[in-house]
Amino acid sequence: MEIIRKIRVKFGYIFSILLIALSNPRSFFWFWLGAVLAGAGEAMRVWASTHIVKLDVLTKSGPYSSTRNPLYFGSFLLGCGLLVIAMNATLAIIYFGIFLIVYPITIMAEARELEEKFGADYREYTQNTPAFFPTLSGLAEAFSDLRSFPREIASRFKNFIRNREYNGVIALVITLAFLYYKLKRNSKK
Repeated sequence: MEIIRKIRVKFGYIFSILLIALSNPRSFFWFWLGAVLAGAGEAMRVWASTHIVKLDVLTKSGPYSSTRNPLYFGSFLLGCGLLVIAMNATLAIIYFGIFLIVYPITIMAEARELEEKFGADYREYTQNTPAFFPTLSGLAEAFSDLRSFPREIASRFKNFIRNREYNGVIALVITLAFLYYKLKRNSKK
């Protein structure tokens, strides 16, 4: 399991490098559509990272009220957005193949750990919250949590830093910059 977790973390960075190398963006429309989707995925990850206190507390607030795995759902959206920009079927097959192997295994292993640690509280949470894809009503409830954000900004920012999600933001910005450069170069041909 530890090997799969390490692969999962490295997967995003390796995927970004492959994407930059193998992509051939040719459409500004698809670039901006993909950038919005990727940005929404990273925004979900940032939001989740401001809430989670890994394995110390059963996090059920914010995006965790709409899905038990908002970090992974955000990663999925982010990857899909980048694939829209890349327009490369081989990359899509690699991405979805690895995602469909690594993430379900990770989600199941983490669920076992959380059930061991939090017992009935975690089982109740699983009854009321989908594992991966959020429901619209769950998202509406999660967004209502944003009203408390100004009061909690200091603690949320500490979680963001502790969870090092700034690395994901930086990686996305760099990846989008390279893809935009390739698009501009391709549009001149």
